[in-house]
Amino acid sequence: MSRIEQMNKKNKTSERMSDALFGELKESLGQALQHARGKRADLRVTVLPAPPSPMSRSEIVELRGELNCSQAGENAKGSKVIPEDHR
Repeated sequence: MSRIEQMNKKNKTSERMSDALFGELKESLGQALQHARGKRADLRVTVLPAPPSPMSRSEIVELRGELNCSQAGENAKGSKVIPEDHR
């Protein structure tokens, strides 16, 4: 469990953010701004791929046919999700 998760767990009953957590978030935001402005290159950066382009109805039907699954329950099995949760 990360330090932030531990702090959040302790603060579940509280509406206010702890001073320690606020300080960490403020520091992180400052580092992100410095990186975005080109002033820091020593930070770990994760570049996410672009989201897939939307598929048309006919492309989805074709893909489901290729995968031999045409219902939500079948799709859920392929993604290891409970079918009732896949709706």
